[in-house]
Amino acid sequence: MALSRTEDDDEVFSEDVQAIMPTLGEVPYAISNFNDEVSFEIDGDNVMWQGGQYFFKLAAIQSAIQEKGFSVDVDKTGRKLMRAAAFMVQPTYLDFENFDFIPYIVIHQLLITKSFTLKAEAKDDWNSFGGIEKVCGLSSTNEELPVSPEQTFIVDDSELVDATPGDYNVIIGYFLNGSEGNDMLITSPAKVRMVENKQTINVYYVDLVDVPNKVKGDLQPSDGKILENQTQTFTGQGDEEYHNQLWGEENGFEIYEYEQGAKSGAYVGGQPTKDYYVYLIHKIEKIAEDHQVTRTITFNMPDGSKQIIKQIGKIQRLGITDKTANEQTWSDWSKATLPAVTAPHVPGYTVKNVDAEPISLTSKDSNINVIYHPKQVKIKYVDEAGNEIDEQIISGLAGDLISHKPTVETDRLADEGYVIVDNELPQNARLMAEDGEQEKEYKIIISKQNSQVQQITVFYVDVPDDRLPIVKPSSGRIIDNRTQRLNVTEGQTYNNKLWDFESAGYELFKADKGALKGKYFAGSPEQQYYVYLTHQTTPLKKEHHVTRTIQITMPDQTQQLVTQEAIVTRFGVHDEVLGSDIWQEWSKEVLPEYIPTPIDGYDTLTIPAEQVDENASDRSEKIVYTPQTAKIQVKFIDQTGTELVSKELIGKTGEEFDYDPTSQIKSFEAEGYVLDKNTVPADHHFLAGTQTYVINLKKLVAVTPHDNSETESTIEQIKSTDDEKTENKKGIFAAFKGYFK
Repeated sequence: MALSRTEDDDEVFSEDVQAIMPTLGEVPYAISNFNDEVSFEIDGDNVMWQGGQYFFKLAAIQSAIQEKGFSVDVDKTGRKLMRAAAFMVQPTYLDFENFDFIPYIVIHQLLITKSFTLKAEAKDDWNSFGGIEKVCGLSSTNEELPVSPEQTFIVDDSELVDATPGDYNVIIGYFLNGSEGNDMLITSPAKVRMVENKQTINVYYVDLVDVPNKVKGDLQPSDGKILENQTQTFTGQGDEEYHNQLWGEENGFEIYEYEQGAKSGAYVGGQPTKDYYVYLIHKIEKIAEDHQVTRTITFNMPDGSKQIIKQIGKIQRLGITDKTANEQTWSDWSKATLPAVTAPHVPGYTVKNVDAEPISLTSKDSNINVIYHPKQVKIKYVDEAGNEIDEQIISGLAGDLISHKPTVETDRLADEGYVIVDNELPQNARLMAEDGEQEKEYKIIISKQNSQVQQITVFYVDVPDDRLPIVKPSSGRIIDNRTQRLNVTEGQTYNNKLWDFESAGYELFKADKGALKGKYFAGSPEQQYYVYLTHQTTPLKKEHHVTRTIQITMPDQTQQLVTQEAIVTRFGVHDEVLGSDIWQEWSKEVLPEYIPTPIDGYDTLTIPAEQVDENASDRSEKIVYTPQTAKIQVKFIDQTGTELVSKELIGKTGEEFDYDPTSQIKSFEAEGYVLDKNTVPADHHFLAGTQTYVINLKKLVAVTPHDNSETESTIEQIKSTDDEKTENKKGIFAAFKGYFK
């Protein structure tokens, strides 16, 4: 179909074609011959076509969509709606037999509402921010601009009049760009819930049992057990303040953390029930139990003195009393041992050391007596040429007099005619021990001599100790004024009453058989018999006691006392014949060296041995275990084994250290780490040497999802072919119209 041209060289339909076109009043969309401005004042004007531009009247579209929050374009002022919009179609795609052209119209969704809540007691006082999700205006170039929700208002609240709590419908609207005209009023329906001006508060109590291994701000109810029976619920009017007495302190709990609203706050009317949580931990009391035993070790020294060592040891276990659960939890018993003790060395004596003794719950106080055993003394009888004739073993306790009483050996030697020529065994010799395993030896030189024949005479011989035990008349001094002579006849048997020598201070050592009774044979040589006497003696002993008390302060501040005693002695005898005392020299004794039991991590002094004499006085010493320098290394390690940071603590063994890694852990948590393992012990005391504790952390690595590429919506002009005609266009328009239903 040929097109006519205007003076401006625009192609237009011929008048007969234009005559069949509908009028503006008959269609909601207008097609105009004007390129720049659109002005339709007469609804009867025919719809015109010019240069492939179709102009559509927008009033009908606006009225259909503005109640659903939409709007069409505004004019260049931005204060009113455009009356028409243009749509470009190339002439080559026109269907001149069917003028059913479907336009695409740009619309703007400017108002989106949402459900909100109003208090029944104050339903006119609504918060526009609560019911608005989106509200916009349009610029003069039809670009959306944000608008404050405060410009919106409830257009229709008829259902809210005298409304009781429940759900209702309202219409919210605003004037586009501030132009107060019905065609500029954009509205949208919304749901409103009317509620009472009240609020209910629930306070839940969560039993954490112990301090959790996380910061307080991250606590969740799932970290413990909710004590259902202790839940507090209270309700009040909006804006009223409330104050709640928290539960738990008087029931064996400690309040570890609580949300502020659990204790005080204000009711917010019309709001849902608000839950607050109070986190409780159990009240814990540290307890301790110990079992102490005392072992008393008495060293019975050969000189009669005693050295006493008292050892006090204890084992302990620590525990806690859960005041909440009324339960006690105990650690294992500690280990302790009463240390071994080495017996003081005394030359010539054998003695057993005291072994260490582990302490257990069945251990009881005990006493141990340690006895010293002396060695033996050997007496060798040799002739003048040095040949050994016989030997005699004498044993006894230190300080005892060596016995000179006759024995089978000495009687036999006497019968064989031996007498003592020289004696190494001193007078009043006593059993004294010496170093070495070999017994002390004394030599007594003996020799055979011819006996003289005498009449029956009884002689009393005063024999000194150094001529015992082999005695002959020449062994001592004959007591002349006590010699007895017997007158007997041939064949007469005689009995002799011995002199009362005991009253004179003597005692009988040995008497010949004929001195008491016998028979005289005439013509035989003179018979002489001897009674050998020794002096009665009373052993004497003087002692001077010297005590050294050692006070030992153990690392746990318990006290141990070690008592050492040395007895300086002086031996002697009282001679009953002479009536005088005979004394030996004072002995020299030693307070033995004392070596305290070594304890790891502590230094202590050794008390040296000290020789004492009869002029020495008591003395005391003190031993204190001095803690050595100890170190603690606290290392923060990530999952790769890398050391993040470390902390060195220096103190003394047994000393308590004040270090809490919580702040450092929190700083790492702020960097994305989480705590994996913490080996820092609850008992904050330095151990001996250097201890290393490790705190393991794991780094949380954020996983970045693939970015969704922004898709720009592009409206493309789709060139229709001759085969794509009315059916496609109708389908698009049908979908468009359904959007506004």
